[in-house]
Amino acid sequence: MALVSAGFHTVSKICSRKEKWRLKMKVVRVWIMAAVATPNDPFATHMLFVDEEGTNIEAIVQKHHMHRFANVVADGHVYKITNFGVLTKGYYEFLLDYMGIVTAISEEIHLSREKRETRMMLIDLVDETGKIRCAIFGELVDTVIGFLSLPRIGLPVLIIQLARVNLYKGEVGIQNLTNASKLWWNPDIQPALDFNNSLVVHEIEIDVEISIITGASRPASLRDQFLKLYPKKTLGQLHELDEDGSFVVLGTITKVIRDSFWWYWACSCIKAINFSGGMPYCDECQIYVFEMTPRYKIKVAVSDGNDTAHMLMFDSECYTLLVTSCRDLLAKNKVKPSDCYPDDIMKLVGKEFLFRIEGKDYDSYNIDDSFKVNKICFEVSVIREFKDMVEDETPLKICHPHSNAQGSELDVTPHSYGTSAVTPTSPTLAMKHPLEDGEEVPSDSRKRGRARNVKIEKN
Repeated sequence: MALVSAGFHTVSKICSRKEKWRLKMKVVRVWIMAAVATPNDPFATHMLFVDEEGTNIEAIVQKHHMHRFANVVADGHVYKITNFGVLTKGYYEFLLDYMGIVTAISEEIHLSREKRETRMMLIDLVDETGKIRCAIFGELVDTVIGFLSLPRIGLPVLIIQLARVNLYKGEVGIQNLTNASKLWWNPDIQPALDFNNSLVVHEIEIDVEISIITGASRPASLRDQFLKLYPKKTLGQLHELDEDGSFVVLGTITKVIRDSFWWYWACSCIKAINFSGGMPYCDECQIYVFEMTPRYKIKVAVSDGNDTAHMLMFDSECYTLLVTSCRDLLAKNKVKPSDCYPDDIMKLVGKEFLFRIEGKDYDSYNIDDSFKVNKICFEVSVIREFKDMVEDETPLKICHPHSNAQGSELDVTPHSYGTSAVTPTSPTLAMKHPLEDGEEVPSDSRKRGRARNVKIEKN
């Protein structure tokens, strides 16, 4: 173990109970965080450091301070850092390094949402503990395609640095983090050679060709989602249901229920921000929030001619109907009171849609007696076909939502997963950039003390 430089603390010793810390660390990675919808408007700079003991810690510079550190910190350099605040998070999004052999890979997949197109590939990775599925998004797809063109014998080794853990239907997978993750293909380093040798010991066959992932990676078509994959119900039947699950109903919006605002301030986890303590705080993530996003939340009354139900539509579904983001609609109506519903929303009254909704077990149903809308369809041909199918079915034909191999979401789950294969590269402590000098933060269980001016000096 390397000796710690005199006069400096180690990452393992720091905590939020003390203010004066001095660290000497090497930068592993610097990356910019931005929303998918606004890639040219970053909201934070993230840095991953490692000290002389090999312990990692993440630093976050919020948007209003990014200019102070732009072009100051670079990968691979050593810096002395003083005058910073420390926050111990109750919730942490783990980033990890993972090494495995590539056993299967999908073709390039193009996804479209809110007029934005994203490229994706799926990769099955295997180590001695089992298999995990990795989803690669964005520019790293080109990197993978380039790797596949290289000459190779047998199955290649792939290392992904700073991957994000995802959870889909209870199964763990990993994916790249935009601007942060790096990929290495058959790297000529000792850990990769030792890994290959360990696979031989565990009798894992590597002298074979990469197979192709097919089928479940593609989302179901709109027609299949509303006509084949989920049970069809009337609004009357919907009220009588005791079972959980997703259902499709046809109805006309008869009223916009204006018992609250049509939008809310959201954390990056999309949960509403709590302002009751004076500072914006996310109860879900258990952190103070410095970058907030306005998101839709619109409640409507829907009728099928016989019965009526209240339905709650959130950001994605509202965008489908309004074809404009919540932020843009707010800007368009900024001169009006915040509780005034824009004409764009009021024009939804009188229009007929197919709604895919959650059953009564949805958490908010017992709160406001409404059904959460998961997806909306306004395609005339699909609505007409839905009506024809309902008329022909006596009684209504019910198809189990999971009876089809195709899903409405991208399936990026592994078949098995060994926890020993994952080594997080980020600690449970995250360095937060402080507020302006002299500003106080609440002295509760999440206190961080008085903020100071951070100083980063190149060693």
